[in-house]
Amino acid sequence: MVRARELFESARKKDPDWARPLVGLSWVYWNETRYEWTDDPEEWMRKGFELTEKAVELEPEEPGGYQKLAMLNLSWGDYDSAIAFREKALKLAPNDFVVVWGLGYVLYNAGDAQRGVNFLKRAEQMSPQGKPPLTVRSGHPSVLVFWTSRTPKEIEITATPATAVIDPVTSADSAAVRGSPLRH
Repeated sequence: MVRARELFESARKKDPDWARPLVGLSWVYWNETRYEWTDDPEEWMRKGFELTEKAVELEPEEPGGYQKLAMLNLSWGDYDSAIAFREKALKLAPNDFVVVWGLGYVLYNAGDAQRGVNFLKRAEQMSPQGKPPLTVRSGHPSVLVFWTSRTPKEIEITATPATAVIDPVTSADSAAVRGSPLRH
């Protein structure tokens, strides 16, 4: 993350009116918070919000700022705002894999599993690399499941309030699991 921060800061200094380095810095702060690589997560989240809001102000037609605002709001548990920001990004870039996948991710984590999976499947069709990962948030911590298939039963299992993971040893439906706590 240190090198990423350096590169984004360098780009920001060279062009202070370019939104993408601001969004990039916000991603750095957010990831450092998610993985508990900071002693002050609230300050890092505040910085992330400020940078992203400035990016949206500079380039309101750039979907990246809305995508990041969605993830920040999702981290705080503000699902309605997270969905609204992802939907705004989708209006700006309806054929962008990351935008489509991101809306599916947020919807799924906000509890709208079926609608979320529909967007994830749409993104999957757009992806030249096949099936992207799906993060299932069922309280804390989050669990990351890499799907080899998505069946209605898988959706039902992972959409339950309790953390439910298909055992990768006994099931052909799951390949990997890992925790990723988010702070509110």
